[in-house]
Amino acid sequence: MDETPQTGIQRAAAMAGGGPKLAQYLGVTRQNVHSWNKIGFIPPLDRVREVATLTGIPHIDLVDPEIAALFPELKRNTNI
Repeated sequence: MDETPQTGIQRAAAMAGGGPKLAQYLGVTRQNVHSWNKIGFIPPLDRVREVATLTGIPHIDLVDPEIAALFPELKRNTNI
């Protein structure tokens, strides 16, 4: 069975018990988490740090892929 690749933010929401729970933990709205899910990354870098600390997901998996491409030496999760 093929698994759909998940973005870092999707994995973070799943680990937190869903988008609303992740929003609650971060002190943001559910709409914030929903919009991050839609675009596939977390725009504010300070939130990237918080989510990475909360979930253990590498920072590079949570940022804009264009930013991540600037740092090829950082290993990305192969499930993305």
